[in-house]
Amino acid sequence: MNSPLMVSISGGVNFAGLGLSGGRGESSNSAFAESGLANTVRAWVKECFDPPGCGYFVCVLDNLELLVSSDSARQVLEEIRDTILAEPGLRWIVCGARGVVRTAVASPRLQGRLCQPIKVEPLSKDDAIRALEARIEEFSLGGSPPVGPVGFQYLYEVLRCNLRDTLQACEDFSFWLHDEGIIGVGEREHLELLQSWLAQVSDEYSASEGVSAASWRLLDDMADNGGACRFEDFDLFGFGDRVEMRRCAKELEENNLTLISSDDAGAFMVSSGWLARFSRAGYGVLHN
Repeated sequence: MNSPLMVSISGGVNFAGLGLSGGRGESSNSAFAESGLANTVRAWVKECFDPPGCGYFVCVLDNLELLVSSDSARQVLEEIRDTILAEPGLRWIVCGARGVVRTAVASPRLQGRLCQPIKVEPLSKDDAIRALEARIEEFSLGGSPPVGPVGFQYLYEVLRCNLRDTLQACEDFSFWLHDEGIIGVGEREHLELLQSWLAQVSDEYSASEGVSAASWRLLDDMADNGGACRFEDFDLFGFGDRVEMRRCAKELEENNLTLISSDDAGAFMVSSGWLARFSRAGYGVLHN
């Protein structure tokens, strides 16, 4: 954000006629790193909203979890606390998974800049199917889609109403159909193939090597607990202490079945963990 691309254009005349050249590169002006972005935003607000205060820009800072740790996220937010976060012409929406936002904004320095985080619940099944139907209507070239509404709902329930994971599974299944040379079948055949493919994929995750019996038990108990656990509740999960419970969670994480939260307070299941659980539960859709 502090190194915008600067564009330069030069021109001249030679015997062959006119000539132009251009280039772009990062600004090397150290002053811009201090206040250049804020000054640029003020100029935009002044140009777009007249009189002052009649409007503002809505800015979305998404995928904060890519900074890996809540400490890194907190540091980034604190660094822009008194500059871009304080600009009166901006309204900020800060988003991130894995609990990183809740932990990051707990910093005392960010009080008064960011509100209390709001947990965004998954789309309802009906709304998710309506979103799928809108996609089909917009992009369909005819024929039967690889994953129709019934198959989509099936995947959505197995993957615990995670829209991103469900769409990824739809794409993976579509590529599998292509690789297998299966084309020209109807929606019923697609559904049967989807169920068979999902069982095969989930069996591969449930056969992960290097997962102890205690770790598998933790995964099953996490699934029954909504897909998450806190290490301070080690006794409720049948462990003698926090360290042993975290060791099992780390073992599951190393096999891509769970992720330990950014504040190291607990763990939660990812899509491959839900697929492993789906296989271990006899391919039945689980409901809490």
